[in-house]
Amino acid sequence: MDSRNPFSPKRKLVLLQNNRQILVLLLLLLVFLTNQIPVFLNFGSKKR
Repeated sequence: MDSRNPFSPKRKLVLLQNNRQILVLLLLLLVFLTNQIPVFLNFGSKKR
């Protein structure tokens, strides 16, 4: 009803959804990086 109120339930829900998207992206990035680390290590050891 009062869409100007930043603490209205609807606004909170949107913020939560945005935060969830960001968290998911960070999680995917973390997984990607952890998957890449062994590849980098192997590449480095092969070069020597």
